[in-house]
Amino acid sequence: MKIILTIFALILISFGSRVHAEQYLCVSEIAVGFDYNEKTKKWQEYNFNADRKYIISNSKKTGYSYQVVVVGNKDTFAECKDPFNEYAVLFCSMHSGVYEMRFNKKNGKYLLIHKAGYTSDDDKLTPYMEIGKCSPF
Repeated sequence: MKIILTIFALILISFGSRVHAEQYLCVSEIAVGFDYNEKTKKWQEYNFNADRKYIISNSKKTGYSYQVVVVGNKDTFAECKDPFNEYAVLFCSMHSGVYEMRFNKKNGKYLLIHKAGYTSDDDKLTPYMEIGKCSPF
């Protein structure tokens, strides 16, 4: 009986070590875009703070494969309907496509785009792009 229990425990441990959630920590490196200058009444180039960190992990929401959370927040920042495609790229979006995130797990690079601003009536919204790197953990 001891032998059977030991074998069963080893099988469970072996199975458990193979089944793990895929998670990535992403760190921003550069963020650039446009900002409306109230004094000149013109849009200008702008360098944003590149100080964000994200966690990409399996989604807890039905119908989505992955979710993106900003480190320090518990709310979902973006959701990814489909899993990684045949090129190992994941596409995620939030707020009806205002934010888009693309992540390539082969090279660990991500691109985040904030598309709101400029074409909207609110000049306080600033369009920008952010790039960074992700690592599995």
